[in-house]
Amino acid sequence: MSTTTLLVEILIVGILAAISLYLPLLTFTSFRLDNISNLSVFLQIGVIYTAGIIWNRVCNLVFSLFEKRITNTIFLDKREWFRAKLKVMASGGKLSEYTEVLRSFVRISRAVALLALIHGVTIFIDSSTVTHSGFTKIQVSTFYTLLLSSSLFSWYWHRRGYLLTVKTAQEILPD
Repeated sequence: MSTTTLLVEILIVGILAAISLYLPLLTFTSFRLDNISNLSVFLQIGVIYTAGIIWNRVCNLVFSLFEKRITNTIFLDKREWFRAKLKVMASGGKLSEYTEVLRSFVRISRAVALLALIHGVTIFIDSSTVTHSGFTKIQVSTFYTLLLSSSLFSWYWHRRGYLLTVKTAQEILPD
């Protein structure tokens, strides 16, 4: 994976993390970002990048049990999984790039799913944030339910596709 791709991916996850945390902070505290424009762009990007790294780890923790179950349906054990993954990564070329793109989709889908879950729970607990938006609570709930469902669906199929691609590539690539 190129450095630029990794940087952009982590920035996207960082922005999702910032959005995920802002609504609960806004709802349950007096936290405001009124003076964010006074911060330098480099500081903002640095904070978002750091948040992306941390949020990716949080997503790893939340989704690890589910990802382990999906992995165990395709690979016999952890050793076989790591061996296959290393073989594909070492092969380089288009195949390696393709699997990295799938991994990026998995990471971004997880971040969106967590965002939808956090915002949905926040709105369920305190619906006063909805009344200011001009939408009804049912409209907002429907939106977050659809966002959560579609991002979980996307995460599952990209994760499964990534694993199946690695498994198939391992069988095809020479030793």
